[in-house]
Amino acid sequence: FLGGVAVFTLASLACGLAGSPLALDLARAVQGVGGAAMFTTALALIGQEFEGHARHGAIALWGATIGGAVAVGPLLGGALTELLSWHWIFYVNLPIGVGVFIAAAVSRGPSSASASDLAYSRSRSCSV
Repeated sequence: FLGGVAVFTLASLACGLAGSPLALDLARAVQGVGGAAMFTTALALIGQEFEGHARHGAIALWGATIGGAVAVGPLLGGALTELLSWHWIFYVNLPIGVGVFIAAAVSRGPSSASASDLAYSRSRSCSV
């Protein structure tokens, strides 16, 4: 997930700095790869981190967020383009990407177990 965030965020910077249509098209293609990586791993992370009713709520929140983004994104993009320039529809992603990395660092903490550690501990608890 964080790899996708990094690719998407850096590609957003490249899009905003693009000096030609070709550069913009290439940066948008890379941005799409990063977006796809985030989108495809989001539900897997929700499935891993939540159980029962909490999982239902997390999936509902994820779906509502996607729906809200689809509804508000074009409006926000139009406002940014009108008030600032087209570059800002890409620059707006930069603080969001940085914020995701900060949130991940804070939530994981220094003693976070890896997925393989978690799987090993679950298998040990089942066999005891």
